[in-house]
Amino acid sequence: MLGGAIKTIPILTVLLFSFVSVGYSTHDYNVDIDPAESGCDEADQDCSGECYGDDTIDDCGECSDPADFNSGQDDCGVCYGGNADDLGCGCFEPAALSYCEDIDGDGLGAGTPVDFCDVEADLLFHNESKKIIGTL
Repeated sequence: MLGGAIKTIPILTVLLFSFVSVGYSTHDYNVDIDPAESGCDEADQDCSGECYGDDTIDDCGECSDPADFNSGQDDCGVCYGGNADDLGCGCFEPAALSYCEDIDGDGLGAGTPVDFCDVEADLLFHNESKKIIGTL
């Protein structure tokens, strides 16, 4: 380069980008709680999102307060079963059978049938045709 000519060299500017990965968890916690403000993070939250709370997932898969734990279970322990497994004689037991008391000993039974879960002596199945089914 002679005569005072100035050579121009293009400068390539390289920008470096930093990517931050934001992870999402499948845990059931409250995403609105800011760990910096609350003093707890995901591991310190119970299932309802309360920091250091006592709520846990119950046997029906619901987030429950300890005072309400398993509130979705019926009296037979079935989640949302509506006590369908209690036919009157207890959970998972057969339904009651109708019997008539044989007060006079004629083997026919009389009166209005009564439902029993456990068969007692001197009872007959209710029989409209007066045919003896059997004595006990």
